[in-house]
Amino acid sequence: MENQNRTTGMKAKNGNFAQQAEDIGEQAMQQLDQLREQASEIGERVVSFVKERPGTSLLIAAAAGYLIGRIVRS
Repeated sequence: MENQNRTTGMKAKNGNFAQQAEDIGEQAMQQLDQLREQASEIGERVVSFVKERPGTSLLIAAAAGYLIGRIVRS
């Protein structure tokens, strides 16, 4: 009888861990989906900005490249 209780208790614990792992996986997938949506929105905004202000975009890109180059060299 005691042995059967131990086995049943272990199955319950393993099942609980499996459920927790599944829940964590689902939460991670939901967060990943949200991040993908946010990244897509940011990408659309960047494309829109570049189309509206190509000159400003080039200046920003040049300044960023210059700064990155200075940081890498030092």
